Amino acid sequence: MEDIVQDRLKKNIILIDYKVGNIGSIINMIKKIGYEAKLSDNQKEISSAEKLILPGVGAFDEGM
Repeated sequence: MEDIVQDRLKKNIILIDYKVGNIGSIINMIKKIGYEAKLSDNQKEISSAEKLILPGVGAFDEGM
């Protein structure tokens, strides 16, 4: 069981940072389910991610 938890923590999960939205709450929920994620706007980090999250935004006009 511990190995499964450690594998979760090793995943390279990136949240795309495009400077809008409530990113903090997304990161907190990812931590709550046992994973870690990194916020990034770096193209190399985004390209190398095992999992990628493009967060939604409540104000669509600002996001665009």
